[in-house]
Amino acid sequence: VQMGCAKGKCAELNISPMLKEFKLNTWNTVSIDLLCFAKSGVEFERSSAPFVLTSEGAAKIRIANVQFEPNAQKMATLKCSE
Repeated sequence: VQMGCAKGKCAELNISPMLKEFKLNTWNTVSIDLLCFAKSGVEFERSSAPFVLTSEGAAKIRIANVQFEPNAQKMATLKCSE
């Protein structure tokens, strides 16, 4: 998952270990603490790419309900310490 990439910095998080644990052909949820991106220098107000998903190999996935939720870091499945 990548975020940023305007005049500011980009940040990338590898979520592949998490994805390998998911069951195929079912909906799964991933939530990421935005602090993970902030610590990498992402300037949210300058971001031209709020959500980018890349893969090294072929993949067939469906994505739904991408959203930013304030104060949701405690519930995130991927957390970054302060």
